[in-house]
Amino acid sequence: MKRRGLTAVLLAFFLVGSLPIAVSASEGSSWAQASNGGIIQPYWTYLQKYFNDFYIEPNGKALVEVIASARNSDEIRIEADLQQYAGGNWTSVKKWLKTSVGASCGLSETWYVLSGYSYRMVSSVKVYKNGVMVEQGSYVSPTRLY
Repeated sequence: MKRRGLTAVLLAFFLVGSLPIAVSASEGSSWAQASNGGIIQPYWTYLQKYFNDFYIEPNGKALVEVIASARNSDEIRIEADLQQYAGGNWTSVKKWLKTSVGASCGLSETWYVLSGYSYRMVSSVKVYKNGVMVEQGSYVSPTRLY
C-alpha cells in the first residue's frame, strides 16, 4: 500500500513537471526590456562605447563612422575597412586607421563607390593599457547595395 501511494505521488510530480508553462512579462518590466532599449550587446571590461555606422548616399558617397571610448586606457586604435562584394568574394576597397591617446577615438570618412555592387564595412577596436592590448571588439555592417 505504501509503495502504491509513493508511486502515485511520484507519477503526479512527473506529470505536473512535464507540462509546458507559459511565461509572460509586461513591456515595462526589467526582464523584458534592458535599460539600453532592449539592445543585446557584449559586456566589456574597458570599452564603454563602440558605435558603428555605414551607409551609401544616392550619389555613391559611402560614409564610414566608428566611435569608441574606454575607461582606464592609455590608447584606443580603430580600424575600418570598406569592402566590395564581387566574384563571390569580399575585397577591400579602402582602409582607415585612427589611433588616439586617451579615453576616446573617432573615425569618420567618406569614399565614392561604384554602382552595381554590394558593400559593407568591417571595423575593429583595440584598447591598450600600459602598452598592452587589454580588450578588442569587431563589427561587420549589414550589406548595402549601390
